[in-house]
Amino acid sequence: MTKIMIIDDNESICSILKEMLEIEGYDVSYSVTGEEGVRQYIQELPSVLLLDLKLPDMDGLAVLKEVISFDPDAIVIMVTGYGSVDSAVGAIRLGAFDYLQKPLSDDEILVKIESALHNKMLTKELASLKEHINKRFTMSSIVRESEAMAAVVEILQKFSTYDKPILIRGEPGTGKDLAAWAVHHSGKRKEKPMVVFDCSAYPPNLIEEELFGNTHERGPRKLGKIKEASMGTLYLDKIEKLALPAQEKILALIDKTFTAGHGAPVVASNIHLIASTTTNLAELSRTGKFSRHLHDLLHQYEVTLPPLRERENDIPLFAMHFVEEANQEYNCSISGIDPIALRTLLDHSWPGNVRELRNVIRAALSTAKEKIQDKDLKIHGK
Repeated sequence: MTKIMIIDDNESICSILKEMLEIEGYDVSYSVTGEEGVRQYIQELPSVLLLDLKLPDMDGLAVLKEVISFDPDAIVIMVTGYGSVDSAVGAIRLGAFDYLQKPLSDDEILVKIESALHNKMLTKELASLKEHINKRFTMSSIVRESEAMAAVVEILQKFSTYDKPILIRGEPGTGKDLAAWAVHHSGKRKEKPMVVFDCSAYPPNLIEEELFGNTHERGPRKLGKIKEASMGTLYLDKIEKLALPAQEKILALIDKTFTAGHGAPVVASNIHLIASTTTNLAELSRTGKFSRHLHDLLHQYEVTLPPLRERENDIPLFAMHFVEEANQEYNCSISGIDPIALRTLLDHSWPGNVRELRNVIRAALSTAKEKIQDKDLKIHGK
């Protein structure tokens, strides 16, 4: 049962509020003094505190400070009389969630409490999601039993501290996206947004506007992905798909300035650029299909992810990682992989790399019992 606490020097008001809130299903307690209220709060740790601004022994703001000092996540709703709204707003600056003005309305009290509880739930979910992302997308989350991949991770770790433009090369399915996320979450911008932009997803006539935004006087203005990534990371997947004019603008972006197009002024930018490609940009630059200057800049911090066929030692680790991932997602209990099935996995050339292996393992769980057997593996050409 959700615990609500009230600190108010008017015991009649406390009793009325307690009765009303208990009818709504809350567990309610109250105190009529600030000093006792602080002690009671520390003992009970309620989900929401209704705190009167005027108390006989302590100022409500002083109580708020003590509560917040003990419990930084405390949800406090201040209760104030007419003419004290400025003080209530000041309380919000000190950490209160919201305020109620007397005379109190039952409906308004319930709405404020429900809003506070909903906010607390969202905050917890966001913290949980952030923790999940930080665990999943870090250097430690990259499978690297093989020497080749261990060397790549070491390079990526160094690059993440430089805040310089990075180019990640690799065949499709080698995990370039994961590497980009790991760089972001290992760098100084990890608390800022990472915006992912697939350069192959838009036609050339729209891609610049999607990236750089527009300044149309008519119609909706578009900020663009670069603005969205401000202070954070912009990840350009398949950068070879950018047209040459957009590549020139990316050059300006690396120089910390860019234009939103259509005659817009040059403006400063502050992002970390990560790009990925499946092709040889040096060859494209020699044939005039990719900016030589942009390639030269990106090449300074370039890393190539080895294909799975060159990472045999990583295959068993990847396979078990994907088994555990699917177990959790599908509520299964597959304990492992039969040795014969594992030999089949090791013998396959994996043209689709890590992505193909993940798909094979997830498909195998649909028929597997206890352990994945060779018959459960649906591999192309097997």
